[in-house]
Amino acid sequence: MMFGLLKHRFQTQAASLVFGAGTTYLLAAGFHTWNRYHEPWGDNAHEFVVIDAKQNRHIVVSVSEISGITSHWTYPLEGMNCTVTATSNTVTANGIGSWGDPYEYTYPIRTKPALPAWAFQHDTSESKYVVTSGWPLRCAQSGYSVLSFGCFISNGSTFAETTLHLPGDRYAVFLPLGVLPLGFAADTAFYAGMWWCILVVPGRIRQHRRRRHGLCCRCGYSLHGLTPNTPCPECGAFAG
Repeated sequence: MMFGLLKHRFQTQAASLVFGAGTTYLLAAGFHTWNRYHEPWGDNAHEFVVIDAKQNRHIVVSVSEISGITSHWTYPLEGMNCTVTATSNTVTANGIGSWGDPYEYTYPIRTKPALPAWAFQHDTSESKYVVTSGWPLRCAQSGYSVLSFGCFISNGSTFAETTLHLPGDRYAVFLPLGVLPLGFAADTAFYAGMWWCILVVPGRIRQHRRRRHGLCCRCGYSLHGLTPNTPCPECGAFAG
């Protein structure tokens, strides 16, 4: 009987972990899919420049943070056909936009964020995207290179994207292939705890109610008139 109880507990805990890991990834993938409607620029984004000394370039990083998603968009200023003027703290870009009007943007200089190395490796005016998702912690990561609108290529690393192009849409829906170990473990533990409550707590409540009403905790058979520690006549479980 003790072995059966331990086996049942192990199975419940294993199922909770499996469901927790599945929930963690499905939520991260769902955030990735939703992210296609929230590009990393605009009013909710902040931009800064990092210096790539190896390639002698100034890389613009645009960061967008919303619930469950962090998006990074990187591109080199030197590939934008603009004049770059740098000081110790800022970088200013001057040029003529595709709309024909002059523009001037000033960015603060910051250190590199914790992104894969390929996010800062650019060809001409190529852009790179890195998206991390998950809740409550970021647990999955994906990224891709954009050579032109609608042209998505694999970056050749563990953070490469899986793309599903929608008909008539220039964006891609992609699933995260990169796992952030600490975030994934924490999120899995969080959701495993929730699944354990779903799988175990209702049964514990049912057992408590049956015991209080003098019924067998396992099958609900009436134990009135039986002495303590007498097996249930219906299923053989011992009365408490």
